[in-house]
Amino acid sequence: MKRLALLLTLALTGPALPAAAETQDPPAAVEAAKPTVEALLQAALAEAAEERQARAVLQERLHRMELDNQSSDDSPAVAILVPTGFFLTVVALLAMVLAFRSRVERIRHETIQKVLDRGGELPEDLLAPAARPSDLRRGLVLVTGGVGLMAVFLLIKPDQNLWGMGLFPVMVGVGYLLYWWLEQRGTDVATQ
Repeated sequence: MKRLALLLTLALTGPALPAAAETQDPPAAVEAAKPTVEALLQAALAEAAEERQARAVLQERLHRMELDNQSSDDSPAVAILVPTGFFLTVVALLAMVLAFRSRVERIRHETIQKVLDRGGELPEDLLAPAARPSDLRRGLVLVTGGVGLMAVFLLIKPDQNLWGMGLFPVMVGVGYLLYWWLEQRGTDVATQ
């Protein structure tokens, strides 16, 4: 803005004063200086527009750099906490399952001990190992869960190949189904 005012002052006073002094006609001097003033004004306006555009580009770059810095500042903490939290959750779930199974076995053994202390007969059901879930059920749950996971990832981020993460449970489920099928086929062959 200061440059614009200085240019206008120089344009008006510089050429206009000698012309006015020679002709002693101020309106004629002003008319003679008009093209120079208009050219200087256009140049100053163009320069101001370029400065605004350069400032906007610079502000956008600074904003992007700030966003990059914020994400990179959080990145080390997130990179450590997320996997750690995931694995701690897996360990906690496994510990809960093992504690539950241990409790069930302890209660079963206590029941057997009480029956033996009283001199009673042990039922066959009490001595038989606990029935484990069917491989057919496990296979079906894993296959359908994996297909659902693939569908969710395809809907959320179709441009990325995250849906491939659903292939892991699908393949494990297919393995369970194959094992169930081979086991059924083996028992059918043994009974014949």
